[in-house]
Formats: sequence, C-alpha cells, structure tokens
Amino acid sequence: MRYSFETKANKIYANKVASYAEEDAAKIIPTKFSLDIEIEEKEILNSIVNNYQVYINKSCTKGIKYSIAGELFDLIAYKLRRDTLLLASFIRLNIIYNGNYVEITEKDFIQFSGLQKDCFYNAIEDAINNKIIARTTRKSIYVVNHNMIFKGNLGEFIAKYKIKYPDGCKVDSNGKIILEH
Repeated sequence: MRYSFETKANKIYANKVASYAEEDAAKIIPTKFSLDIEIEEKEILNSIVNNYQVYINKSCTKGIKYSIAGELFDLIAYKLRRDTLLLASFIRLNIIYNGNYVEITEKDFIQFSGLQKDCFYNAIEDAINNKIIARTTRKSIYVVNHNMIFKGNLGEFIAKYKIKYPDGCKVDSNGKIILEH
C-alpha cells in the first residue's frame, strides 16, 4: 500500500526537479549525428571501509574517452585547415555542459581567432564537410557532433536526447536541421 506523507514537501521537490529537467532539456536540440553508443557500468570503488563493503559504479560510454574533444575528432584533426582547428577550439570553449549546440557568429569568431571574414566562412564549410557541426534553421546556431566534441556526460545526454526527440531530427530541403520556435 502506498501512503501519501509530506505532500507539500513532495510538490516542492517535484517542482524543483521539473525546473532542473527543463534546464537540461533546453541544452539539447535535434541532431543528425549518430546516437549509437553502448553504455557500460564501470566500477569506481570496491573496498571495505569501516567494516562495510562499499561499491560505487558509474554509467559511462563504452570504448569512448571524452574530455572535451572525442577520439573521432582526433582522427581527423591532422587534415583540418588551421581556421577549422581554431573554430573547433572556439566550439570547445563555448559549448554548454551536456549540450549539443553552439552559437557561432562571424564577429565572435573573428574576435577570438584574429582571422579575416573569409576564413570564418571557410572554417564553417570545412567543419560541416567534416561532420563536426551541422547547420540549423536558426542563424548562427550550429549542432555540434557530440561524437567529435562534447563537454559533459555523453551517456546521460543521449538518454535525455532519446526521450526529448524519440523520432530524431527533421531536416529541411537545404539539409539544415529544423529548430522549432
């Protein structure tokens, strides 16, 4: 039998959790990059402390080491143009934790890199061609390929993404990911 105690406190807690969930959901936008990863449990601690057996496990992505740049990025980095590498640095500095998009304006990139206007557009095209980013229907907003560059818990991100977008993303006739307003 289920009892209802502390209903006022439960509602306050539920509202706070909903608020955190809404903040998390706002960090995720549709992506056309693969979400096909395997999650594994890693043992962090397994020892006896004060006569008690202590186990700590953590869910993480299997075979993928993430700091901010993923191994797939490392595999293509040698063939990228200098301006594209600077763009990747800009993305790594500006992507939000557990998010998959970044705002990249011409002005901000030029100020960051010290390069000319044409270098910005060359870097964007090169990053798109190398599947580091994808265009969206919103000006200056790009989806970042989480398999290339990601900051946060990738397994958690993918689980939340699949809940938020069970049918994946929609792409317009120009290949841009459609962002709903």
